[in-house]
Amino acid sequence: MKKIINQHRNWLDDFGLDILKRNTPFISFLCLLGLLYIANSHSAESKVGKIIVLKNEIKELNWEYLALKSELVQSSMYSSVEAKLTEQELGLRGKKPVQIVVNEQ
Repeated sequence: MKKIINQHRNWLDDFGLDILKRNTPFISFLCLLGLLYIANSHSAESKVGKIIVLKNEIKELNWEYLALKSELVQSSMYSSVEAKLTEQELGLRGKKPVQIVVNEQ
């Protein structure tokens, strides 16, 4: 009885080993595909993270651009230019220019 059980085990072991030997290239191929899938997922996640960081940076730069543009518009208004010219004691258009005379001695 023990010989029959051993024969069945040997037959099952041989059959299992035969299937394993025949399918080793396919199993290796599946392992390679799994590794490529994991690498691709990791790469995609890192790129998505970089995209999110760049989008936030673009938003910040856009706000900075709008602030600078607003400041430029504010400083180039006629009333603010006039105020700056009066601070520097320069005249506006429409007034006679001041002539500076240098005496050479």
